[in-house]
Amino acid sequence: MKNSNFDPSHYWANLISGDLDLSRVGHPELGAYNRVAYRVRLHALDRVLRALSVDMRRTRVFEAAFGVGFYLAEWARRGALAVSGLDISPDAVKAAQARFPSFKLRQADLGVDGAASGQSDLVLAIDVLYHIVDDARWQVALANLANVVARDGHLVLTDKFPDNPSHTDPFPHVRRRSLQTYDDTLRRLGFERVMIQPVFVFMDDPLEDGCHPLLGKAANLQWRVGTKIIRTLAPARRLRDGLGLSFGLCQLPFELLALSFLDRSPNLELAVYRRTPAHRE
Repeated sequence: MKNSNFDPSHYWANLISGDLDLSRVGHPELGAYNRVAYRVRLHALDRVLRALSVDMRRTRVFEAAFGVGFYLAEWARRGALAVSGLDISPDAVKAAQARFPSFKLRQADLGVDGAASGQSDLVLAIDVLYHIVDDARWQVALANLANVVARDGHLVLTDKFPDNPSHTDPFPHVRRRSLQTYDDTLRRLGFERVMIQPVFVFMDDPLEDGCHPLLGKAANLQWRVGTKIIRTLAPARRLRDGLGLSFGLCQLPFELLALSFLDRSPNLELAVYRRTPAHRE
């Protein structure tokens, strides 16, 4: 278990406002980089939704930790049947509820028993579970998510799934866990993994400890060089935005090419789970 004085309520309440400002999440020191990175995130999510044959007009969506509301806007744009969710930040909930009045959004801590309720066909925990650094609270969070998944629904979550998680936790608000740990925990909750979809290969900070270690080393090198240049040369916001956007656009064709043929990545991935047949009765 990771020992930390990290206070998630205080951290996220100060960081996330629900105002759709992507500069608050991901890598804010890279300026407008997220404009490109989030296009790639949607590319990965699209591939998952197509593989699952999801008809959004008939799909009830639950999103845990919706933050700045980026994906809430997507559910609205795609015409989801119903959308509900929770976030630990009161400001995020207030702003998102004002922007999407038909959605059922509430302030709650996913790591507390009973935080989530209802039944949804598509339950998402995007970039949230690895921010729950306490293992006991992480298991509660997974149980909460599992309880919301409808009988034939799916749970979609993200992590970088390192082989040796203890080597990949440089920040107090991050706790990486292996794919096996997720599989074992969700199996006990009556779920099986049905799909894994890489989100990034070169974008975001890749792992050297995971699948495709040589690719991970090469991707990590270009990431460190590119981000170092931006941080060093661009103290002003406008210049940082320009360099960050340029860096992302340079990476984009290589990113999409790699994602077109890789089935696993040394970087962020989407893992999809559904109830096992025995737990659908």
